[in-house]
Amino acid sequence: MPRKLSSKLAETNARIDAAIAALQDKKFKSAYAAAKHFKIDCSTLTCRLNGGATHAQSRESTQLLSKAEEEALVLWIKRLTAGGYPASHRIVREMVWEILTHRVAKINTTDMQLVNIPPIGKEWVKRFARRYPNLGTVRSRTMDFARWKDATPEAINDWFDAFESTVATYQISDSNIYNMDETGFAIGSSQSN
Repeated sequence: MPRKLSSKLAETNARIDAAIAALQDKKFKSAYAAAKHFKIDCSTLTCRLNGGATHAQSRESTQLLSKAEEEALVLWIKRLTAGGYPASHRIVREMVWEILTHRVAKINTTDMQLVNIPPIGKEWVKRFARRYPNLGTVRSRTMDFARWKDATPEAINDWFDAFESTVATYQISDSNIYNMDETGFAIGSSQSN
C-alpha cells in the first residue's frame, strides 16, 4: 500500500506543479480556476503558491536522513553496485549509521554529548527502497564452493583467451554466439515479463 500512496502523492504534486506553471503563464485568472481544471484542492494550491512546502518537504524534519543525505546514499549505492558489489540491507544500514555518526560528530564533543544518534528502525531500509524504486532489490544466490575456488583471475583470463582464439580460428560471427549456463540460454538481450 505505501507505494500506491507515494505514487498518488507524486501524481498530486505533478498536478500542483502544472497548475502553478499555468498560473505563472497566465493561462488561468485565479487559483480557484486552475485548481478546478487540474482537479486539486484550492487551499493546497494557494498554500503552495504562497511558498508552502510539499508533503515530502514538510516531513523531512521527522525523517532519519535529510533529502540531501538520502540522495548521497542513493549515489553511493549506485556506485557500489556499478563496481560489482551488491548493496545488501546490512551494508546500507551500516552506511546510514556512518552518515548519522558523521552528522552527530560535528555537534558533540569529547566532554559533552549534546545529541544522540537516533536508532535505525527495523524496516527503515525497506521504506527507503520504496521511496527510491529505481534502486530495486534482488536476492543473491550463493556460489558453489567448487566454482568459487576455481574462479581465479588466471582461470577466467585463460577461458576468455581460448574463447577468442576459437572465435577467430573458426570465424564465428557475433550473431552466432549465445549465452548459456545451467539455468538456460538467452538469445540477444534478456527481457523480464
